Amino acid sequence: MRCVASSDISLDPTAGDATVIRGIAADLKRESAEKTLAAIHSYLDRSMTTIENATWDHPSRRPMTSVEILRGGAWGCSAYAQVACHFARACGIPAILAKSLDIDWIERGNQGDGRGKGHVYVEVLIAGKPCLWDAQGGELHKDYDPESGLVPGARRIYDKGGADALVLSHHGENWEAETKRLFPRAEKR
Repeated sequence: MRCVASSDISLDPTAGDATVIRGIAADLKRESAEKTLAAIHSYLDRSMTTIENATWDHPSRRPMTSVEILRGGAWGCSAYAQVACHFARACGIPAILAKSLDIDWIERGNQGDGRGKGHVYVEVLIAGKPCLWDAQGGELHKDYDPESGLVPGARRIYDKGGADALVLSHHGENWEAETKRLFPRAEKR
C-alpha cells in the first residue's frame, strides 16, 4: 500500500475551484505543519456543516468537490477528510486519504451489505515522516506505523490515495459495492 510522498501536494479535480481552496488555505497556514493542521481542523469545525439525519440513502451521498462540501455540508468523515486533505495540500503539507474499517466489524459485525463501520483519516508527511491525522477529531498521531495498517480505535487501513483516486463513503452505492467486494459477509463465530 502506498505512503504519502513529498509530491502529494497538488489539488486534483475533486478540490473544485482551486482558487477558493488556496484562498482559504492562505489564512490557515501557520509556522509549523502541526499548527497548520490544528488551524485547518478549527476552521472546519467552525465553518463546515454536518448534514443532520444523513441516512444511507440521503441524496448528499454522492461524489462532491471540496468546494461543494464546504458550501453544502459534509455527509461524514470521508467528506470532512477530503476537504482537510485539500487544505493541507494547499498549505504545502503532503497529504493523502487513508480509509479504515473497524477490525471487529470486518471479523464479526459485517452483514455483507457494504455498509462498513470505519473512519477516513488523512496521512500527512511531517518532517519526512508519515503521520496519521484525524482531521474530523483534530488528533495527530505521530507514532503511526504505515506498514502495520493499524490505527487507534482498533481499525485497519485498507486503502490510501488522493481524493480523485478513492471511492469514499459519501460516494454512496459505489463505496458500498467496493466494501461488499473487498469484505464479504463475516462468518458467524
